[in-house]
Amino acid sequence: QNQILYISNEESHSITQWVIGDYEPRNIYAGIPGRSGDSAVQLNRPQGITLDRYGNLYVSDSYNNRVQMFCPNSVIGITVAGTGDAGSSSNQLSYPQDITFDSEMNLYVTDTHNFRIQKFDRIQ
Repeated sequence: QNQILYISNEESHSITQWVIGDYEPRNIYAGIPGRSGDSAVQLNRPQGITLDRYGNLYVSDSYNNRVQMFCPNSVIGITVAGTGDAGSSSNQLSYPQDITFDSEMNLYVTDTHNFRIQKFDRIQ
């Protein structure tokens, strides 16, 4: 079975998928290389990435102030945290960077410009 590695390319606004041992990426998993934007298929300075137990990829879309979820084999992102507008309300983010899940599938996001870590209840 192939081991898969996902790489967040902040400067090219995309996430690439690699098979360990290959010399070229398998594909562009999320975003459009070289084209930042805020549509469901675009990213703007993606940083932290994590996978859930179902194989969904989560991306901290830093300049869009949101966390996007990409289902396997889909290039369309779904916003699961943040509103897309920077802010300090409990449902907003301002330059999210790192993300992770706990064992109960709660999502934690480093909300950098608000100097806090946000917890979003169970993501399903």
